[in-house]
Amino acid sequence: MGSNPLMAGGEERAARELVQAVWLAVLHPEVAGVFPFVFCDEWYVKGTPERQDEDPAEHWGLVTADRHPKASYRALASTYADLERLDRWLTHRSARPEVLVTDQCVDWWRGMAGPAEVEVHRQLLRHGVSFRSVSLLAPEHLDRARCRKLILIDSALPDGPDGRSAALELLLRFVRRGGDVLYLSRHPWQGVYGPVDLPASLGARTGDVRLGRGTVRMRSDPAVEGEALWFELERFLGARGGPRLRASATSQIFWRVLAGGGQRMLLAVNAGPPGDSEAVLEGAGRRPSLAASDGARLQSATKGWRLGGDWTYALVRLSP
Repeated sequence: MGSNPLMAGGEERAARELVQAVWLAVLHPEVAGVFPFVFCDEWYVKGTPERQDEDPAEHWGLVTADRHPKASYRALASTYADLERLDRWLTHRSARPEVLVTDQCVDWWRGMAGPAEVEVHRQLLRHGVSFRSVSLLAPEHLDRARCRKLILIDSALPDGPDGRSAALELLLRFVRRGGDVLYLSRHPWQGVYGPVDLPASLGARTGDVRLGRGTVRMRSDPAVEGEALWFELERFLGARGGPRLRASATSQIFWRVLAGGGQRMLLAVNAGPPGDSEAVLEGAGRRPSLAASDGARLQSATKGWRLGGDWTYALVRLSP
């Protein structure tokens, strides 16, 4: 019988993934706090501590059945010590969104095929794009948003039996007032009760449509992933300034620049395996420094600063 790859690393793997989850939450300033869910998990599947290694699910607790600290306890204790030390920055951290992203709530209900929301989020986070989710179930948020770029990945728009859709009306108003929309969908402009009524110019499945002061960019093949998806997103976002963290195309290093308490910081989280944590930090000023980390090293390099070592999170203090 072959080994189960999910069990590889056991407690150490579980500890790493818990730390990753905490710091991925810190990337989002709208998240006010987090806490570990499982204190002791050895009762969960098999019921006896001696059989714990038979199932990878029994690695998530902080202590054993007889209350001895596990790897997850020690890892989270170190992480929470860093969070406590950074409390003022965490409390005030913020990031002005560069783009808004719809949340596909009606798509999930209807079972519509569309681009995976998580894949769009993944590409934005891999390239340090500050974004905020909005729901077409509460489209009035678009009227209040200062950000004028929207990635629309909902194929199905909320509407009523009479064919009217408040979501569509506010989307069109968003564009006419100067908002730009990138619409990624194989089956665009569907309502819960059928196709929604559109201006004739939006009947095309691809291309750019000008409405008022804004533009709707239609892309009818949302199946693109990875760098191909990022190519579409980057074209839509346009030129962007500020620090950049460049990693390999296959890495799972997610990052964002956040400001809080008068200090700008770049938070990077390696959500991948330990060996894939190399990156180059560009545009960070003359003397960036590590404010918190669990093993990262920051060294001067030819085109900026090399972020190396075996790390899960690295919080870099940026130069003014």
